[in-house]
Amino acid sequence: MALINQKLTEIAHSRNLNYLAYTIGLFGITYLIWKLISLQGTDLTFRYIWIAGSIWSQGLNPYGPEYFITASNMFETFNGQPFYYPPNWWGPAQLLAIFEYQVAMEIWRFLNVTLILLSSLLLNRAFRTADIPISNSYLAFYTGLVSLMQITAVVLATGQTVVLMYFGVVLVVCGFMHSSRWQMVLGLTILLLKPQIGVALCFALLMFKRHHVTLFWTGGITFLLTLPALVSTGPIETMRSFLGGLSKHSSFPSNIAEFSTGLKNLVAHTIGAAPSSTLYMLIAIGILMVIGAIVNLKSSKLNEDMYFRSQISYLMFALSVLAFLSPIHEYDMLVLLPILMLATICELKVQAALLVIFLLMSRAGNLANIMGYASLDDERLFVSAYYTLMLIILIFVTARNLVHQLSSATSD
Repeated sequence: MALINQKLTEIAHSRNLNYLAYTIGLFGITYLIWKLISLQGTDLTFRYIWIAGSIWSQGLNPYGPEYFITASNMFETFNGQPFYYPPNWWGPAQLLAIFEYQVAMEIWRFLNVTLILLSSLLLNRAFRTADIPISNSYLAFYTGLVSLMQITAVVLATGQTVVLMYFGVVLVVCGFMHSSRWQMVLGLTILLLKPQIGVALCFALLMFKRHHVTLFWTGGITFLLTLPALVSTGPIETMRSFLGGLSKHSSFPSNIAEFSTGLKNLVAHTIGAAPSSTLYMLIAIGILMVIGAIVNLKSSKLNEDMYFRSQISYLMFALSVLAFLSPIHEYDMLVLLPILMLATICELKVQAALLVIFLLMSRAGNLANIMGYASLDDERLFVSAYYTLMLIILIFVTARNLVHQLSSATSD
């Protein structure tokens, strides 16, 4: 084992490898900017947020019939999909709806690219503040990898909210690294714009007393963001229509279990069942709370340094479990990339294993093309199953690392 670590250390400090890392970083950033400039036309997802903002600005309810009428009139390709996003989008959606649709779409894409690059800078600052130096070559490689992920290009083209969620996870990580409560609050508040991710992560942190004030402020700010939507159209009507639309989430073709990832995909392929997305959310919350309680109990008596390492290892594991259990899609896997930065506190063999996993995740769509599937649906079925397999391996690696951190700390 010592020999393996020695070899990995020699490889990690290789000058040629550093040059390769800088090259990947430069190419990735160039590719990202080129994508931003070259993408034109309408999206697939952002339009729903923009329409909702327009309807909210008129004092109407985007979860009601006005939404469907407006969407049908504006977009010939509208498929009747309800507005699934929660009422705390009231402010951000209206801010974007100030602009004409095409202008707002370009602003959204520019914001996405900016957040990807800003995230790397924030992570670098946070790790250096925590006395965990990240080499410039590794930071360049990490930024390049995020930029070159096929799902990043898909998200930019379709207007998904995933980059914003990625930025939220980055803020939570930064808050962890140098105990910045307000960075964590901002990050969790952003993540609650997508409850499948935000709610599950909040419950994962609930079992730790040190995060209770953070969660209190996160809940309070989210309530304030939600309040205008509740007041404008009535709290009962808003929530009734929102939950009514949400209950139809799994009935639309793009949200069927086979096109999801993780447990939902696994259950669909093994026993042919398709329980509601709400059930998977509850399963994710329950399991994360149990694991969080166990980790809290095991790490409560550790010294400050060991406790910090156990918390980082738990966050890596919690993100992996969250991505597997929550009802999300392959493009949502972008939120897992900060695990590669967190892994810098781990042994080199763990870093190497995680790097291989994310490299295998990076161009899953290209692998589907090589397989020669006859239709886009067949390709997506393959990609969803492929990501599910990668998530299972990721959970194994992060779980093993967490157990190793806790056992090493308690034995010392």
